[in-house]
Parts: sequence; C-alpha cells; structure tokens
Amino acid sequence: MKRLYLLLVFLIFLMARCDNKTIALAEDTSIDCIEVSYIESLCASAILKIQDPKYFHYGENVKGYQNVFFAHLPCGTGAKSERGQESRKILVKISTLPFSGNDCVQCTAVPSYDGTKQYFVKFVTECAAN
Repeated sequence: MKRLYLLLVFLIFLMARCDNKTIALAEDTSIDCIEVSYIESLCASAILKIQDPKYFHYGENVKGYQNVFFAHLPCGTGAKSERGQESRKILVKISTLPFSGNDCVQCTAVPSYDGTKQYFVKFVTECAAN
C-alpha cells in the first residue's frame, strides 16, 4: 500500500511538472526570402550558402565555407544526400520557427555542422520585392 501511495504521489508530481504548451505556427513566420545554394544536404536538413551580400548576416563561416547556415528542410524534400550543388541556386524563405504544415515524420540524419546559425526554410518560386 505504501508503494502504491508513493507511486501515486510521484505520478501527480510528474503531471504537475508536465507543460503541455504547443508551438503556435503562423502561416508565414518568415524573416526574409533569400537566394541560396546547396553545400550539403542529408535527409531533412542541409547546409545552405547565402548568395546575396545583403543577407550575409544570416550566415556564418563554417567548414571552410562563408555565409552558410544549417537549414531544416520542409516535408517531402526527399532523403537523398547532395554535395557540391553550389551552382544550383534556389529561393527560400527562412524562419526561426517551423512553418505550418511541416509536421510530418522525416529522416533525422543531419550533415556535420559546427556553426550556431540555423533556420527553418520553405522553398518559393519568387520573392516579393523589398
């Protein structure tokens, strides 16, 4: 009986400590829309290189590359590994919060990255004029 009482107290304690906050996602939480190229990607993440000097402050110098950041790619991006795709330029919106609709199960392997700057990205076909 004493064990049951202790277990019950422990469970109540755990439930009281549990914080059921959910992240509220806006449709568009983007900071900016920028042109990038792939340095390396694996599963649902990549190291992207910023092309426009106006946005270099979003990147950092890592692994011998300049103006790069770690990117969390959107659902359905694919699970293949890409290297050396610097000539392939793409437009992305970047955000510090996940974009809505990006709640799927994805491979969690990541490319090696020693930096601190990371963003969630969403692929776009054009950026609005600033």
